[in-house]
Amino acid sequence: RVLYFVAGDPSPQTVPVASLAHQFDSRVIIARQESADLAPSDGAPVASEFGFRWFWTELLKHKTIWRDVLLASLVIQLIGLATPLGTQIVIDKVVVNQTESTLVAIAAGLAMFMLFSAGMNWLRQYFVLHTGNRVDAVLGSQVFRHLFRLPLSYFEHRPTGTLVARMHAVETVREFMAGAAVSVILDIPFLFVFAAVMFAYSWQLTLIALGILLLVAGLSVAVTPLLRDRLNRQFLLGARNQAFLTEHVAGIETVKSLQMEPRLERRYDDMLASYVTAGFATRQLSNSY
Repeated sequence: RVLYFVAGDPSPQTVPVASLAHQFDSRVIIARQESADLAPSDGAPVASEFGFRWFWTELLKHKTIWRDVLLASLVIQLIGLATPLGTQIVIDKVVVNQTESTLVAIAAGLAMFMLFSAGMNWLRQYFVLHTGNRVDAVLGSQVFRHLFRLPLSYFEHRPTGTLVARMHAVETVREFMAGAAVSVILDIPFLFVFAAVMFAYSWQLTLIALGILLLVAGLSVAVTPLLRDRLNRQFLLGARNQAFLTEHVAGIETVKSLQMEPRLERRYDDMLASYVTAGFATRQLSNSY
């Protein structure tokens, strides 16, 4: 049967499906409100997929601060060269010639360099943390708005606990992008400064060091797919546990009334065992690497 409304009549009516062709036209008009945004066919830019670019767009809005952080990193890396050079002088000059006055001067200079480097490190980390928190707040708000603008069908086919777990995963990515990733990217260019100094001392030893570095990089590339698969499995099992816990805690009245505690305890123990096993396998792979 089909329930329908006649224009002007607030009461619904029902008819058998077979009689529809005799009472109504076979055409149906669907009316909906059109969005004011341009469609891709009209020349509007296509929304980018979720990825690192989604984060970098917000990070690049603070170019001035990152420029200052880059300058601070340059000073820190140059000061970092003072320690091996000072050690060389101690071994080549002080130890051989037994000149204590030179040792005192070098120690004082290294102490000054260490204090200045500590201050610059503090200042750089302050800028990174402060700017990272600003970016983190903006991205967190965007994730929340995006989540609540998803269609209802998205939530109907996914447990609440799984959605919460994925929100936490996005927070982890945001923290990495606004903190550790920025520091690494700022320090990578200055590896060439150290490499140039090393080549000036001995190109043979430098090639050995770079060869070992390439070997480690190749091993990292090889182990990444395996580690990613195990991390994905660990995350999915953890999300399943959280969904199971969230749903049954929210429905604790039903659980109590049906006396489901023993059955749920056994199920949760099995799920927890699977999660712990997956986590152990992941950590063992990382440990072996």
